[in-house]
Amino acid sequence: NPDATLHCYIWTTADKKFQLSKPNPYFDQRVQPREAFAIDEIVRKLGLEKLSGRERIERLRLFFNTQFKYTTHLSIKEKIGNRASAVNDFLLVTKEGHCEYFATAAVLILRDCGMNARYVNGYSISHDERKEGAFLLRGDQAHAWAQVWMDDRWVDVDLTPADWTTSDLAGKVKWQDKLADWWKMWREDFQVWRDDPNNAKLVNNVIITVGGLVVVWIFIRLWFAKNKKKSRQEVIGGQLPEWKFLKKFDRWCTKVLGSRPASMAYGEWIHQLVEHYPEKYEHVESFITSYQQARFYSEEEALVEKANDAAKALMQKK
Repeated sequence: NPDATLHCYIWTTADKKFQLSKPNPYFDQRVQPREAFAIDEIVRKLGLEKLSGRERIERLRLFFNTQFKYTTHLSIKEKIGNRASAVNDFLLVTKEGHCEYFATAAVLILRDCGMNARYVNGYSISHDERKEGAFLLRGDQAHAWAQVWMDDRWVDVDLTPADWTTSDLAGKVKWQDKLADWWKMWREDFQVWRDDPNNAKLVNNVIITVGGLVVVWIFIRLWFAKNKKKSRQEVIGGQLPEWKFLKKFDRWCTKVLGSRPASMAYGEWIHQLVEHYPEKYEHVESFITSYQQARFYSEEEALVEKANDAAKALMQKK
């Protein structure tokens, strides 16, 4: 339901209007080989190649609504790194999943048909609950959908079955939620009040009064955070020490390309190296493919090593 989808754009430069970037076919029509079999199978089965863009979307909508089931209760029998693609399982075997599965499948299928498509996530408001002119959003209202480039603009395409809004998570507000909402709203209002320069003196007095408790609370938080970070670094460092080379490669890319814009994908940024080193096109492709497979599918040492080798080859002088 487009009327129930909230678009929230965040930018950091106040004097520039935020705009979604125009499609880049290299990325917005890209389908990983791991998913190609299932995607091609669905495209052939539904006869999508000969249809117009809007006809493809409507046929996909009917396909998902009649032959798939929305659920948030998924069973994973094997480790992700050792099993087939989750998208392949979703399309050809289980035929059930939550919005992220439907959005991902829709994006890849439309890309396979030659359309520019992107994966989008945000919030979908399934009931009207406004507080003082503002919408109230909760974590269980998080949603994912696709955006397709049509009529020279990005168009929202939500192909998750319509009954997802009646699931066990959507649209149900418990008294615990309202209590949590009250606490969060009070906390936000207090922070706004605290940051007002006119209240600086009073804030200082309050801080001094509860200073002891605040110091203890901060100390405990920092202690847990430090131990958690240290534990995580030990795990990552012990399993995949070679990823440390990526920092050196990033610094080199920054010198060649300049800082990566916040709105630009990492792979798209790296691909600009082709413009500077066209003779190293194969190394650029090898790095992007290996990095994405290791980053998003399985952190196998062979993939990490392949990505590092490609990065080292790019950094070598002509």
